[in-house]
Amino acid sequence: MISSGFSVADTDALAAAETELERSGLAVRRGSDIESRSRRVREFIAFDDPFGNRIELVSQQETITRPVAFARQAGITEFGHLCLDAPDVHEAYKFWSTRFNARVSDWIGDAACLMRIDPVHHKLAVFRGDGPGLCHMNFQVATIDDVFRNWNFLRSHNV
Repeated sequence: MISSGFSVADTDALAAAETELERSGLAVRRGSDIESRSRRVREFIAFDDPFGNRIELVSQQETITRPVAFARQAGITEFGHLCLDAPDVHEAYKFWSTRFNARVSDWIGDAACLMRIDPVHHKLAVFRGDGPGLCHMNFQVATIDDVFRNWNFLRSHNV
């Protein structure tokens, strides 16, 4: 199952989130030590949002100080945003705004809600879809040439 992960400040924040989510009626599962090690975090909790998207909140994520060594140069400079699918984007916004203090940056009609959880325009988006799922992930690149180089790479590999 695909999971989307978000880091919280510390162990106390993770415990508070666990309590709040359980109070709201969500089934929350604490990850095992083995699962935590495989994710390179100290600990985590997992739950499904009201639409069936698996979400994990993690504490003390390991930081890698060296750049990731991709098989080819992709020009990626940082993570951009995560986009999930849900059948009702207004209900999804209510969930993310009341549970995680996400704030709307833009609506694309009834088809999508772009939300910020930090100063960036949006780190989370929800697009209308038939069911749960990962719609897309966005990574920032250094130049427009990187965009087209990656686009051509994907096209040449029938992606």
